[in-house]
Amino acid sequence: MMKFNTPKMFGGSYEDALKNFSKAVLIYEKSGGNPPWGYAEALVWMGRTYEKLSEYQNALLSYKRALIVEPEYEWVKNHLLPSLEKRIKEEGL
Repeated sequence: MMKFNTPKMFGGSYEDALKNFSKAVLIYEKSGGNPPWGYAEALVWMGRTYEKLSEYQNALLSYKRALIVEPEYEWVKNHLLPSLEKRIKEEGL
């Protein structure tokens, strides 16, 4: 989160944030789902990072994976995913 939210001039980096979120997702998946908290959030932040890096299809997949884990995740379901789908459609991506 720190790398995602910190301005680049102060050490922030979307690339580093993506590595960290991806690692968190991988660790969770290798653990067999224990502990059960944090997985959907890591997927969401991974998706947000992909969006910042203009990797819209990867962002879309991350958001959809988060909804598989937590189908009623309101932020993803009602804001992030519809907004991204609209952007992809409008820009023909």
